[in-house]
Amino acid sequence: MIKHAFLSVLAVSILALLLGLYFSSNMDQSQNLGFPWQVNKHADGSTSVFQINLGKTTLGQAEKLFKESAELSLFKPKNNDAVIEAFFDKVLIGGLSSKIILSFSIDQSRIMPMFDSGVRISTLGSGTRRVTLSSDHQKGMRNEAISAITYLPSINLNDDLVEKRFGIPTKKISEQKNETVHWLYPEIGVDVALHEKEKEVILYVMPVNFSKVLEPLKNISQEK
Repeated sequence: MIKHAFLSVLAVSILALLLGLYFSSNMDQSQNLGFPWQVNKHADGSTSVFQINLGKTTLGQAEKLFKESAELSLFKPKNNDAVIEAFFDKVLIGGLSSKIILSFSIDQSRIMPMFDSGVRISTLGSGTRRVTLSSDHQKGMRNEAISAITYLPSINLNDDLVEKRFGIPTKKISEQKNETVHWLYPEIGVDVALHEKEKEVILYVMPVNFSKVLEPLKNISQEK
């Protein structure tokens, strides 16, 4: 009887300890990045999500938050400007492992020297050239501010879940070619792209730059 009571008290104590650690402010940072729908808009018009303040937080700071090193690549499409992306394969968001791509607003005059000094170049099926940056340029990119986040959740989203978490969108735009519907929230800079058969994608940009999200949709979509 005494032994049973002792074990019961011990089990309760261990449970209390675990709960205390879980809810502690010292909890592992990767466990406390928030949820995809928790987008905060600040007085200066900027927004933050996953503890990243767009336009301010750097890649190096994001790597510390995510506890993962990014895979940096430069992409040069045939007829478009080059871009640099930082890819994270496994980031714990709300207890689920997700993929994240970070983008940057960098002038072409700065990007092209990185292209020319790349250590490895490959050509993708679309004709886009993918370049691995030199070690010096990769180091320099850690000081660049993040301008956009592409979040690829590990679970499937549906209309009801998106509306419950993000609210009713300002506008919905349908891409007829690939059956994707974009739920648009310009006031917080969010585009939730829903597809019945493929994985959903959530894009976060600074609200002031939301017109850049709408531009490529104008000629290939239909407003709903």
